[in-house]
Amino acid sequence: MQLYVQKEGSNKQALFVAPEDSIRELKEEILKRQHHMQTKKKHMVQTERKKLLLSLNGEELAAEETASLSDASIKDGDKIVFSLAAPLED
Repeated sequence: MQLYVQKEGSNKQALFVAPEDSIRELKEEILKRQHHMQTKKKHMVQTERKKLLLSLNGEELAAEETASLSDASIKDGDKIVFSLAAPLED
């Protein structure tokens, strides 16, 4: 399915995912697109993932990272807005 992801205040980008993908996988894909997850150690990636806040329809996405996108009520064509709780590591 196709989602649109958008950092607050910037243009949206199309992202292709599967309904069974987890919230964790979605966050990792967003981070890859933001160029913050090149060759970092696993603990750094986990820290960065926790800093990424997702919202759907103006409400923060509160689903567990292990929940699937379909379990979190994310559907084809939805727009996910993301923001950072704190700056990412370089």
